[in-house]
Amino acid sequence: NFRNLFFPAIGILPRSAKYFIFSSRWANILPDNRANPPLASFTFNNPQAFIPLFENACFKTQTLILESIQFDSSSVSVKSPCFVRFSRLPNNPSIMRTTTPNNDDIGKLIGFTGTVIRMGANKLLETRRLYRCSKCSGTIETNVDFEQYNLIPKPTICTATSEYCEGKYFSQIQFESENDMSHCIDYQEIKVQEQPNKLIVGSIPKSISVILKDDLVDVAKSGDNVTIIGFTIRRWGSLVSGQRPDISLCLVANNIIVHNNYQSFLSVSPEMRSFFISHRNRYRHDPIKGRDVIVSSVCPQIFGLYVVKLAVLLVLIGGVGKDDPSGLKVRGETHLLLVGDPGTAKSQFLNYAAQLSPRSVLTTGVGTTSAGLTVAAVRDGGEWMLEAGALVLADRGVCCIDEFSSIKESEKIAVHEAMEQQSVSGMLINLNARCSVLAATNPKGKYDTEQSIMVNVALGSPLLSRFDLILVLLDTYDREWDKRVSNFILDEELKLGEVDDKTSQLALNGTPTKNKSKATQLQGSSFSPTLSRRIDRDSDINTNTGSLGSYLNQTQAREGSVKDTKFTFDQLQQYIMWVKSQYNPTPTKDSEKILTRYYQLQRKNDSNNSSRTTIRLLESLIRISQAHARLMANTKVTIQDAVVTVFLFEASRNSSSSSTQQSLLNIFSESEISFDTLHSGFPENPGLDYRKYEKMILKKLDLESLTG
Repeated sequence: NFRNLFFPAIGILPRSAKYFIFSSRWANILPDNRANPPLASFTFNNPQAFIPLFENACFKTQTLILESIQFDSSSVSVKSPCFVRFSRLPNNPSIMRTTTPNNDDIGKLIGFTGTVIRMGANKLLETRRLYRCSKCSGTIETNVDFEQYNLIPKPTICTATSEYCEGKYFSQIQFESENDMSHCIDYQEIKVQEQPNKLIVGSIPKSISVILKDDLVDVAKSGDNVTIIGFTIRRWGSLVSGQRPDISLCLVANNIIVHNNYQSFLSVSPEMRSFFISHRNRYRHDPIKGRDVIVSSVCPQIFGLYVVKLAVLLVLIGGVGKDDPSGLKVRGETHLLLVGDPGTAKSQFLNYAAQLSPRSVLTTGVGTTSAGLTVAAVRDGGEWMLEAGALVLADRGVCCIDEFSSIKESEKIAVHEAMEQQSVSGMLINLNARCSVLAATNPKGKYDTEQSIMVNVALGSPLLSRFDLILVLLDTYDREWDKRVSNFILDEELKLGEVDDKTSQLALNGTPTKNKSKATQLQGSSFSPTLSRRIDRDSDINTNTGSLGSYLNQTQAREGSVKDTKFTFDQLQQYIMWVKSQYNPTPTKDSEKILTRYYQLQRKNDSNNSSRTTIRLLESLIRISQAHARLMANTKVTIQDAVVTVFLFEASRNSSSSSTQQSLLNIFSESEISFDTLHSGFPENPGLDYRKYEKMILKKLDLESLTG
């Protein structure tokens, strides 16, 4: 079996290779593990014994292959040392896990998936020493003990010969060749933390140290999502008489697999793909209405805020990044800043976005330092290690920062590179920070519409220009809007109370209480506003024998034909994953004309804030239009995507403008209905509403010929 597995690798391995690394799935090495359970059990429970046996077999197999088949000796040679790496273990919860190993896993082969939060320096570790007995002059070799923090113990008795020796004094001697470095290995320690999105609510992520040796050194960086395959050991601190020993667990890695691509975070089932395609086909004659069904699924517990929900969803989806052949990288991640009065749901959007993204970090600007946002050098166990900050840990995800303006001025500079270049650079290492930034802040005092956004939030123009969208939420008095919001909140409380009352009644009559959680989930996601009122008066339900969960499902199905059903949380999360992995839209000529013309008008407008009209504005327009094309499941950025992008930027400008300084195109002042970002509800006829704004925008841009 080894001969067949190693043969393809032998012929292509160059003579100059430092190691011979053989990586394979578990089933390839032990294909008969089901037929031979004792062998499989032995290998999993004694990896420190069987891995050296595999590596020795690998070395011998090289020799046999080279002896039996003629190879060019100038290009191929037997490699030593030879390492066997396991790339995949059986998909068993007791073997492959997302929680840190415990004391029951000591000495067992397991797989652990987590995030690298600390990274130690790469150093040379001595693994063997030679000692000479002063009595018999015999040579004794001692090996490093990883369980005693890499201590190489000095021999206490002579074992140089099979005969008994009374020698008790030993002196260290050198190896035969001064240039022989076979007793030293590359060594590095990292710390891996559990992924918060894989834990139950309320759990605090735990971490564990991981030992990397030889070719595994420097494979992962801080912020990387990794799977560690290895075995667990105990590590003992310094032993002091009369005191309890300091014991910790540690993983000795056999292999490390880095998962940095977004697709590895979440898998989309074939059934869910079919559901998304059917949703798109259902609204193919009115795609804006189908889009609004998805947008309304964002923060369903918050009433209205149509523009904010659309902007948050586009930030989570993001644009398409570009790597220029010359080495220049253009980010595809989008950034959003929410500025508003207290009580305008800014923090709610941040919390929801953090839960919706498979990889996210939620932090606050109060007391935040540049090291906490980027990377910090910390001392651990007598050596310095690099600890990843919020922006690095959110790589390929979203970093939500509340109270953004509370970050000290000296600390804000550290955010500049991470937001634009998507990296954190230092004297020792460069780390990736390819994340979207969703920030929220309160204005400095009462928001003054006569002043610029820069004055109101006390943020510099270099930082503001890095945000693709800035939305201002002003809590102005609007009697009709306040009434609608109050009714929505009271109706939600009424639904929750009635569902709980009905569930309690069913429980008293013998219905299992597990239906309560199911009913609560329904009312929190796509539960119809009138459904709770109908529970009491509907004659179909029998509280003695019926199930509230089945009743809710039946009633919801009946109302689904009347009212469009929102996406559930899981459906929305997987939809974002699906469009990000399947669609990389490119602009069409017509969409380029719209975005270019709008950018030119922004540059031409003297009254506009110069800090927002740099070339970054054009890049932001492209990213937002690509994100909207992804949301619409399009392979091209169409006129529709470009018009919606201009609409969002006009809404952004209108929300922060005074009555004398409206948005650039004045589309809201000329529309029949006044527009307010905070008081923006979902249109009753999305398609008609879009066509109205499209006509006005193209007319203002002098591109009426593009009207369909």
